[in-house]
Formats: sequence, C-alpha cells, structure tokens
Amino acid sequence: ERTVNLQAPPAQAFLAEDRMVLAGGWYGPHLAGLTEDGRTGTVMYLAAVGGSYFILNTISRTTPITRAQNDLATDGALRGAATAVGLMHPFRGDDFHRKTYSGTALGGAIAGSLFGYVRGRGLTDSEAHSAMKFSTFAAGTAFGLAGTVGAFGSDDDAEQIVAGTMVAAGLAGYLLG
Repeated sequence: ERTVNLQAPPAQAFLAEDRMVLAGGWYGPHLAGLTEDGRTGTVMYLAAVGGSYFILNTISRTTPITRAQNDLATDGALRGAATAVGLMHPFRGDDFHRKTYSGTALGGAIAGSLFGYVRGRGLTDSEAHSAMKFSTFAAGTAFGLAGTVGAFGSDDDAEQIVAGTMVAAGLAGYLLG
C-alpha cells in the first residue's frame, strides 16, 4: 500500500533567499525611510539587511519550513504592504508624511509575512497557492462589483467603502482559499 506525503519538502533555503530579497528591496528601504538624514538611513538599511541575514540563517538551520509557509510568507509580505498602504489613503487622506508611508508599508509587510508564515503551517503547496489565487480573485471581484454598482464616487466615503470591501474580500479569499 502506497502512502502519499501531503507536506511539501523543507524550504529553509528558499525562505532565506526570499527574505533577503525582501530585506534588501523592501524592508531596508522603508526602515531607512523612517529617518531624516542619509547617514542614519544608510545605517538603518544596512542593519536591516545584515540583521536579516543572521536571523534568517539561524531560523533556516533550526526550524523546519515548508514551501507552503515560504510562499505564503513572501506573498503575505507583499499583500500586507499593499493592503496597509492602500488603506492609508482613503482612511487617512492625502496629508501624510513620508515617514508615515514608510512605517505603514514596513509594518504591513512584516505583519503580512508573519500571517502567511503561520497560515502556511500544515498546508500543501496546492492549498497555499489556492489561498493566494482565491484572495486575488475575491479582491478583484469586489473591485469589479464596486465599479458596477457605481461605488467609485468623488467623495471620501466612496474610497473608504471600495478599499474596505476589497481588503475584506481579499482576506476572506485568503482564509477560504
């Protein structure tokens, strides 16, 4: 009798690679954006990338990580940042400082990555990708329906309704997918 292993093979190396790309291209620049001068920003950027390297190497050597967890953590970082920044405009208005943008994007990316990592525990690769696709389709459907019913008005309430609906549909799709 043949048994099928539904768990994906370990993906420690992929987690380290993907997080280092995010550290250099996303986390580091947004952490540097929280400062007022170039020198401090450079130190913050280098600390983010260097610290990520050592932390990720420790995690990848001591913790079993599946491809599903890695994929959802990477996807979660990008979706978390996009969601946080996307909600910032309609709920906060146009008058916000660059530091607010950087902090919001960084916080959203970290929260999304952690959420995806935890959500990926026990999922197969197919289940993880189903969650990502279902989230995208649900948010896109909510956006299309909002346009169909005329929710794209010129007032701030319309923006809040559309943004809130897309985020809620995307999160529901992520959990149901």
